[in-house]
Amino acid sequence: MVENKKVLGPAKDIKEVLNAISIYEKLKSFNPMTETSFLKAHKILMKGLIIKAGKYRTENVGIVKGDQVEHLAPPHKNVPFLMKNLL
Repeated sequence: MVENKKVLGPAKDIKEVLNAISIYEKLKSFNPMTETSFLKAHKILMKGLIIKAGKYRTENVGIVKGDQVEHLAPPHKNVPFLMKNLL
């Protein structure tokens, strides 16, 4: 139920929407220029969807299409530095 209305769809999709609504409701409490706010928002947005919500990833990741690597994200060890630099 969302706003007392029955919603049909995969549970994961519904959870993503509910998490996004929670973020929208708290949006003014975040400072977009701080790592603390970014990680807090990530924790809320990804709650119940991933295990380490609110923390930087600890594994390397990429996108594979068929048998080809389409994109490799920066190494996980670089993420905290890259995010600090971005913010």
